[in-house]
Amino acid sequence: MRYEDLDEILKREPSWEPPRGFARTVIARMSARAPGPLVTERHSGLELLHAAQQGVLATAVGYLGGHLLWWGAPLAADRATTVVDAYVAFMERVAAGLVTSGLPIAWMCAAFSLAMAASFMRRARVWM
Repeated sequence: MRYEDLDEILKREPSWEPPRGFARTVIARMSARAPGPLVTERHSGLELLHAAQQGVLATAVGYLGGHLLWWGAPLAADRATTVVDAYVAFMERVAAGLVTSGLPIAWMCAAFSLAMAASFMRRARVWM
């Protein structure tokens, strides 16, 4: 099929013609359900403080995590001779630590998941 033939093909196909007054009927139904104009909500200082607190906490966790990795890598690589050996030794110690403290990590992950779900639900209620 060529591009030039497209108009002819479309003219031969049946098309839907809306009944008279269709647009008015749709608009009338829509305006009956609409809650009114959207209004931007102002956030209180407490909400802004809560958001800033979450941001500071996330930044602090990332900062401390980076420093722990920075200081923990040489400790894990005490007998390593190459970077690959150091990485393998570090990952073995991390895996051993995860296995020995699996239950507290699982509870922390569950608490984090619930906190995130509650946060998303609170935001969803604000948007609804």
